[in-house]
Amino acid sequence: MDRISFCLWAAVIAALCIDESLGGTREDGVGTAGKKPETASRGGIKTNLIELRGGELPCLEEEKQQQDHDFRQRVGRNCASNYSTQSLYGPGNYLMQISLGTPPQKFSVIMDSRSDLVWVQCRPCTTCSAAFQAIFEPAMSSTFANVSCNDALCSNLVDRGCAQDVCSYQNKDDNNQLVAQGRFYRDTLSILAPAFVNLKVPGFGFGCSEQNIGLQVLQVDGIAGFGRGPISLISQVGAVYGDRFAYCLKRSMPSNGLLNNVGPSKLVIGDIAVPSKEDQKAKKVQWSPMLKSEAHPSFYVLNLQGISVNNKKLKAPGDSFKVEKQGKGGTLLDIGVKMSKFSQPIFTALMDAMDATIEYKKYSESLAKFKACYIVPGTDVPPKLPTVTLHFAGGVNVVLPADKVFMDVDSAAGNAGRIMCLAADGTAQEFNVFGSAWQHGLGVIVDNEQSKVGFSDGDCNAPAARRLRRRTR
Repeated sequence: MDRISFCLWAAVIAALCIDESLGGTREDGVGTAGKKPETASRGGIKTNLIELRGGELPCLEEEKQQQDHDFRQRVGRNCASNYSTQSLYGPGNYLMQISLGTPPQKFSVIMDSRSDLVWVQCRPCTTCSAAFQAIFEPAMSSTFANVSCNDALCSNLVDRGCAQDVCSYQNKDDNNQLVAQGRFYRDTLSILAPAFVNLKVPGFGFGCSEQNIGLQVLQVDGIAGFGRGPISLISQVGAVYGDRFAYCLKRSMPSNGLLNNVGPSKLVIGDIAVPSKEDQKAKKVQWSPMLKSEAHPSFYVLNLQGISVNNKKLKAPGDSFKVEKQGKGGTLLDIGVKMSKFSQPIFTALMDAMDATIEYKKYSESLAKFKACYIVPGTDVPPKLPTVTLHFAGGVNVVLPADKVFMDVDSAAGNAGRIMCLAADGTAQEFNVFGSAWQHGLGVIVDNEQSKVGFSDGDCNAPAARRLRRRTR
């Protein structure tokens, strides 16, 4: 082969490698996470989410398919088990599986759309939770690196510190209570999907928790922040594959007093989360612009302008849906909270509309946090319950059928039938909340690059296939 032919062949191979690679590294070994390429090609990955119910951690589909015996032994659970649990009022969080390091160390983490930080429990750990199943071993990773105090990633941490030029952090909940703290590092992130497919981002910034105060009752390994801030998982991965994600959540269906999870929900990360124009038209995707909250810039806030029950608008006070300039009064899109939450005036109007529409007898006894429950005769299949329509800015009308609006909380209520409760309450304060129960079966597309959210009829049974093409430079 002459020199010209060799160079041409080498150029073709190099182009293919760049086009299909799963992230890049600089010569110093620090990854390219956070560096936005100049041009874009559609890329990303499709993977699974599993709803966490009660204190039991179900096996992720990725674990089943990859048959990772060592990991199953380490986390102490058998992946041959099904998706069942007897806990009726589980936390309702959704789990995804990630890996950190080289070779990869696997973790099941909660997807949190209201926070940015990604963290797992690490060694050395002075305050570790016995419930945690996996601990990151920095010494076992060849790609592990410190984050200096003047690094851009460190400067984007809300509660940060510095010791010997190593960045540190604190993670706090909505009540400003400490959840975890430790040091902030870089390493290779892998997002796992079925059929041995991984999406990789070298140089990913994450928290290495050396003290874990929260999450001690849940058998999970950490948190994956999916907020709009620059250090979130979707922002760092989005710099390589596109700052967009989509999901379709499945509901655990009650049967004979038990909750049987019908299988994994779906999560899509990257540019492929946004369908083509042809598919958007076929799926009737509706887009609503996102608002920016000055006080909570990481939140996904929408402008909810009204609610209808069986196509009849609520008679709420005129300023009930008013959104202030700083985003206060808007509606959070949140998959970490099961119940939808509204201000008291909106919820009172919603309750009045339900009582005026539903002919079933109300269930008078207290049922945990449910405020409106009805006794549905066993002969009424499906039950005669109303639909709810959420009216968002941009002319978006999200119609929610009764099986999303209400939860079947007791299928064995004696001869009276079953008890179905409204999956909403009136405890909202600064924001209303569009909770995960009302999102079941709904296709949700979050496009951070265009600052908008799309809604469509979801296909939660679509296969979690892969497409790993990263954005080209």
